[in-house]
Amino acid sequence: MCGWDKMTLVIWVRLPSTFNSNNAGEIAAVLITAQTVPKDMVLEIRTDSQYVIDQLTKNLGEIEDNGWIGVENAPLLRALVATLRMCSAKPLLVKVKGHSEEKGDDEADARADEGVKKTLATALNLQTSSKFLILGMKLPTATQLMVHKGIINQSTKKT
Repeated sequence: MCGWDKMTLVIWVRLPSTFNSNNAGEIAAVLITAQTVPKDMVLEIRTDSQYVIDQLTKNLGEIEDNGWIGVENAPLLRALVATLRMCSAKPLLVKVKGHSEEKGDDEADARADEGVKKTLATALNLQTSSKFLILGMKLPTATQLMVHKGIINQSTKKT
């Protein structure tokens, strides 16, 4: 659920089968909303997902330092980070309590159930501009295990 000016925009989608978790759905809802609103508007993201908030705040530095290796839902999260960085105003993240009659939250939960019932997956725009992303692992943070995971990730993408 994301605020748009003084209106509330509630997104419901069916994700492609490559993204089949609740966390992926939470990221996708914020991503689609961020891609929808004007880039010069202050975006207030009201969510009951601590996962989304943590990934965008306290975990993002480590995620980028490690080159996005081993990150669940990395394509969605990468697209979201790039989209938010394109905004001229810094987005505001607000944690709301789930299932507590918070305006929009209960509706978002109901719409999520509707999204699951859709027969066709929603097309997601995961295009990102390298101008707004930090790619590659920082060598000071690299471990042998992390480099190995990165090599495995790259080799499985090519097959």
